[in-house]
Amino acid sequence: MSDLNTLSNVKEFGGHTIELNPEWFFVVNGPEFDGLEMRKHMFLSLADAKEAIAKTIREKEKLEAAKIRLYLEVVDEHGALHVVERINRRNGIMAGLEDAPSFGRSAKVYPDVPWLREAVKRLAALNNERSELMKRLNDLDIDVNSRGLYGSGRMDADDVIRYTKRLQDDYDKKKQKAIEMGTPKLTEIENKTA
Repeated sequence: MSDLNTLSNVKEFGGHTIELNPEWFFVVNGPEFDGLEMRKHMFLSLADAKEAIAKTIREKEKLEAAKIRLYLEVVDEHGALHVVERINRRNGIMAGLEDAPSFGRSAKVYPDVPWLREAVKRLAALNNERSELMKRLNDLDIDVNSRGLYGSGRMDADDVIRYTKRLQDDYDKKKQKAIEMGTPKLTEIENKTA
């Protein structure tokens, strides 16, 4: 109980603040904890909170002493150029990709080599084209395995007649819609994705 008695709601330690919240957790805020998930800066005791702060400060000092330097020119999944200068210690992600469209753990980058940059751009364009085509096709597909729409399992003659008519109607509507949509031009799709 002595920790609680000496803690006047907020305590300073190592350039960070430690606050006892209403749920009786010690919450650390400061430069090494800001932006982290809440569970990563909540502690059961004041001693645990202080040790976590001290550990992050030691780790930061160790990295500064190692003088690790990076300058990696990379292209992202869309062919845009980025420079990676370090690995972010707090989240393990390469720093310098924050403005990449797919920034995060799932982002892929490639060495900046002219042919590779062009290949990545082309792949991105093909993926965009595929996406646009899929949007068009999704409205036109006929699901022959749809339960209930055309029936499932053994059917009597009346079911076959009913479901055959339903299938023909679905086919006719979607064929007409496809004709009305017209043939998509590759340039039309590329212009929408550019």
